Amino acid sequence: MCKEYFSQLNQLLKKGGTVIFEGFAFQTSGIPENESRSRGTQNREMLFSEEEIRAAFQEFDFQEFHEGEIELDEGKFHKGKGWVIRFVAEKNH
Repeated sequence: MCKEYFSQLNQLLKKGGTVIFEGFAFQTSGIPENESRSRGTQNREMLFSEEEIRAAFQEFDFQEFHEGEIELDEGKFHKGKGWVIRFVAEKNH
């Protein structure tokens, strides 16, 4: 599902267009079981890895890229520690 959207972004954005992204990553290790954690979705299609993000956005230059643990406070189901991928990238073709 998300990969289809990524493909559409590649087609729709002109050279110089910018993507700002944040999504939950597969990585959840490093967060102790006794700590509050936010895993985001349980739908594996909505979880991301650095490799698949970089492959999906090959036509983009990454200005910022971060994968790591953050503290979330975004409502009932997004509260606690979570592992995310965040990036800002500009289309170069």
